[in-house]
Amino acid sequence: MKRSSRTIALAPPVARDIFNRSLCSTFLSAFPFPSRPRVILISLRASLRVRARRVTAPMNVYPKKKWEPELRAACARVSRTGDFTNDAGLKLRWYSWEVPRPKCIVVFAHGLGVHGSFEMLASVPPGTPRLHYETSWPERMNKSDVSLFCLDHQGHGRSESAVAGERCYFHRLDHLVDDFATFCGHVREERPDVPVFIVGTSLGGYVATKTAMEYPTSANGLVTLAPMLSLDRLSKRPLNRVLLPFTTLLSMFIPRVPLAKTMKNTKFPMTQKEVEEDPYTWASGVRYTRVRVAAEAYLSTLRLKKPGELEKITMPVISFHGREDEMTDPKSSEMLVERANTSDKRLEWVDDVFHDLCHERPTSDHICDEVIAWCLERVGGPKSARSGAKRARDSAAPAKPAKKPAAKAKKPAAKAKSTAKTTAKGKSTKTTTKTTAKKTTRSKSRR
Repeated sequence: MKRSSRTIALAPPVARDIFNRSLCSTFLSAFPFPSRPRVILISLRASLRVRARRVTAPMNVYPKKKWEPELRAACARVSRTGDFTNDAGLKLRWYSWEVPRPKCIVVFAHGLGVHGSFEMLASVPPGTPRLHYETSWPERMNKSDVSLFCLDHQGHGRSESAVAGERCYFHRLDHLVDDFATFCGHVREERPDVPVFIVGTSLGGYVATKTAMEYPTSANGLVTLAPMLSLDRLSKRPLNRVLLPFTTLLSMFIPRVPLAKTMKNTKFPMTQKEVEEDPYTWASGVRYTRVRVAAEAYLSTLRLKKPGELEKITMPVISFHGREDEMTDPKSSEMLVERANTSDKRLEWVDDVFHDLCHERPTSDHICDEVIAWCLERVGGPKSARSGAKRARDSAAPAKPAKKPAAKAKKPAAKAKSTAKTTAKGKSTKTTTKTTAKKTTRSKSRR
């Protein structure tokens, strides 16, 4: 392609991907590039700020004979599955468990290294493949007339990857946000009369939160489960203090190399076993996170700390988080509930969990029931009277004992009103039985 001396063509997407947004400015100031390459870098930096446009192509529904055997099995009870094409031309898989007349619809965003059907289906018995509708979140939701949809993020599960063959990889975390918002739009188009609530866990918690920020009409409410909105606790570990500053630099040259260490779920070994044995997962504690993915997670959470970011959220919010979560910082949920620009917000602390709030029983079952009840209460709109900031604080503090003894103590005082003396101004002065007894004692002593 010809170009004039004054016109500079933008680099192709692959080259554009090499330059991280946070590093373009550093390179421009650190190296005295000639004028023409300098203009190219400026153009690249500007192009990376452009948000992906929304896709309007409808969802593709697979005929059942083309489903994978595990999805076609009767024990999974999948209603539909198919794909849709995102702005980059990638085919992303989706799944649903639907009821005929839903009161509301939940759209779920899964965490890093797993996939939609893995997060939603259950293992019966524990430690076996997650292929069962029985005892799962879809079953509990369907029993309450709630339909459930989920997708596989790009590079996860059965979805295509930004780099062919590379699992658990994406160029930009915000690309997952755009994909999820597009998926929510498709679901809304199918049932425009039914309220939609977005639910995200871990990395999916970031995706759902950012969707609520950037696409406020995509849902009627936001639910997060141990969301990845802050990595402060993780970044304070001795090794990470050294590695994280270089993560963005390494992301430019070796973006797909698995380098960031992950953690095993030692508190729930059966859950860890299920993750390791699933053919579509990138098991935490066994496989390392790719450099680009780690850099995107770190930089994206830093951007959320800027004033005016989380304040964009105006829809109802509820967040669940384990107090001792070592995978995502518990401050994530505190920050979300504190800064969300809505009166209908609530924080629920949970105990006896590691990180996977969808499968660590019995707590996970209670969380699911709470999520269902919270969504159904908001089918008609926000509930500001019950779900304000005060309730969020109360859920974190121990309950105060009832003041029943004080109520009983007031009864003798009520009887003493009959002995009240009226002053010149028409006001009454209460005298208690105890005071009367003292006067009687004094008069006897004088005699």
